[in-house]
Amino acid sequence: MRRSIGLLVLLAPLAFGREVAITFDDLPDFDDDLHSIARQTMITNELVSRIHAEHVPAIGFVNEEKIRDGTLLETWHRAGLELGNHTYAHTELHTAGAGEFTCDIARGSDITSRVIGHSPSWFRHPYLETGKTAEQRDAVNGFLAMHGYEIAPVTIDDSDWIFATAYDVARWWRRPAIRRAYIIYMARRFDWAEYESRLVLGREVPQVLLLHASALNADTFPALAQMIRARGYTFISLADAISDSAYASKDEWLGGGVGWIEHWGVTKGMDEVVFESDPQVPGWVQKLAREREE
Repeated sequence: MRRSIGLLVLLAPLAFGREVAITFDDLPDFDDDLHSIARQTMITNELVSRIHAEHVPAIGFVNEEKIRDGTLLETWHRAGLELGNHTYAHTELHTAGAGEFTCDIARGSDITSRVIGHSPSWFRHPYLETGKTAEQRDAVNGFLAMHGYEIAPVTIDDSDWIFATAYDVARWWRRPAIRRAYIIYMARRFDWAEYESRLVLGREVPQVLLLHASALNADTFPALAQMIRARGYTFISLADAISDSAYASKDEWLGGGVGWIEHWGVTKGMDEVVFESDPQVPGWVQKLAREREE
């Protein structure tokens, strides 16, 4: 079974010259309320060591409220990985409003700055929500520009967090199946992003992948990196990815959190329904994830 699954994943459309930047949200640990300090530390150490072993440049976006052990961010920093701001408490812009939201950005920056020795230069919006009104969006963008932040876009948005939740609550014997399903799902998300890119921009652009700092990604990162390389990708930094001219595309998106290719497509006048056929998490994984809430 394992052999057939591997062949299924690797039989992707062959392409070369593709590039992708790897980003992680919700540092130090996506599901911090489920994990002890010891477990949080183990996840961080394993994830960082496997990123390093795969020679992948990556950046982690921090929710400082989740930090239980102050050394966890230093683990990322010492490994040569970048750290960015994801607000102190994973604040939702639409609910909080621009004023409270920008205060939470500043609060988070104070803590991460002590680790990296300077203010973070990258910002990732929680829930990818950039503003549901022009006034809200422009107020936050003005604050970010004033404080020297570059917005970290996402072109491969996915629901790895659903897999991560299922993985945390599943019994040990179900975890191998979750890992296999996750790699297949992520291959399909890459395929979808490549299609979207050609549809909206007429070519494949350097992609930016959104992942979460989780036990699942710590355990699967070597397999995930292998799948990505098999699709013809080279790993690059976030700065190198967004240096492509596509990332300067006009962006007038107002609404919920979606990837930037959809931002650009809708801005061009494309119907949002075009982007609604994306691959979904298998039902059995969603059911496992829901068991935690019941």
